[in-house]
Amino acid sequence: MHGELPAVQCLPIYLPNEHYVNFHAYQTINKVLARQNVEKTQLTAWFDYNSVYDDGLGLIYWQFP
Repeated sequence: MHGELPAVQCLPIYLPNEHYVNFHAYQTINKVLARQNVEKTQLTAWFDYNSVYDDGLGLIYWQFP
């Protein structure tokens, strides 16, 4: 088996207004875009959390829960 140490994780980084958005076919575009946090990615949420709390500052991104 192939393995990397530390584990390699793909970081979802997008340009402004070019995020991938999941939605159901029955949802209207306005409802999809009005969702809370539609512009957040896993990486930006990690940055936001660490700007407010200091308990995650010693963790590497992939170790963060």
